[in-house]
Amino acid sequence: MLARIHPMLYRWALANAIDVDDADDIAQQALVAVYRKIDQFRSESPLAVWLYRLTTRTAAQRRRTFVRRKALDARVHADVARRAYETDPGGRVDRDRLTSLVRQCYDRLPPQQRAALSLVDLEGYTPAEAAELMELAPVTLRANLFKARSSVRRQIFTLSPALAERFSRVVDPAQSAEVARSDSNRSVT
Repeated sequence: MLARIHPMLYRWALANAIDVDDADDIAQQALVAVYRKIDQFRSESPLAVWLYRLTTRTAAQRRRTFVRRKALDARVHADVARRAYETDPGGRVDRDRLTSLVRQCYDRLPPQQRAALSLVDLEGYTPAEAAELMELAPVTLRANLFKARSSVRRQIFTLSPALAERFSRVVDPAQSAEVARSDSNRSVT
């Protein structure tokens, strides 16, 4: 049974992890927790809901531990390595920066929004399925998803004005609607 649920736990762990290694650790800890606590499972809700909760709690505990350790560690070496990439014009570096930027914005989201975004946009669950997993009303999940997407978009464009210019049509949908109205008015006259 543990071998069958590991991929699902790993995907959830990856969505809540700092990096791939952290996701491996979270998934492993979640599997251990499943093994230890399987007798506490109540069949009132689906097993996937219980597993999701267990994995997100494990990830939250690891995140708290990481934050405490990060406060104690100066992270000087990480800053030096990051600065070395800033001068490299290669595409890989740009992709790494964008990935880092998206991850940074994702990490700033409140937990409910982060979970909704992860389940729907990263894992491919429908909003109804994600709402059931998170034990939320579908309308609440959709609201969290909308807020998460808007927040990530706004943060990315704030932190990287070059991206805002590049994707200016995406930044201001009201402006594109106004342009469409003016185009239709021109065709009428």
